Amino acid sequence: MNRRKQQHIVKSAMSYLFSKRIKDKGCRFDVVAITISDDVKIELFKNAFELERDFR
Repeated sequence: MNRRKQQHIVKSAMSYLFSKRIKDKGCRFDVVAITISDDVKIELFKNAFELERDFR
């Protein structure tokens, strides 16, 4: 997941948190990667990135 995609997800999450009046809470993002070829491979990356302070 590149920085641009992370920023898009963070922006959406911040909008949600603001609408629910949620402040000063930790926020992490897990990523699920699905690769389809001869087989299907599913990978879970827990805590792939966090809501950085400069986004808040």
